[in-house]
Amino acid sequence: MDDYEQSLIYYKKTVKIFEKVLGEDHPYTATSYNNIGEIYWSISNYEKALYYHLMALQTREKVLGKNHLSTAYSYNNIGSVYNRMSKYDKALEYYLKAKKIYEE
Repeated sequence: MDDYEQSLIYYKKTVKIFEKVLGEDHPYTATSYNNIGEIYWSISNYEKALYYHLMALQTREKVLGKNHLSTAYSYNNIGSVYNRMSKYDKALEYYLKAKKIYEE
């Protein structure tokens, strides 16, 4: 429905609840960080998108491991942000990390 500002409000409320109830190191919290990153990506705020996708990645690596499918999603999302920022070397680096996990 393209109401990104309203989506951000609700996603940020959700992440605060998950951080309080489940802790920062929980897969649901990581998913909330990812969702916020996706909203920022959609409105072309790539710096904030990158910040939240990196938070999701950090949590997923810690909780799920570096070879988990959800971690690969984070690598892919970060690659997409770098791609939009015309940082192609960084984009490729993260895309290749995701690819390695997908192929395992």
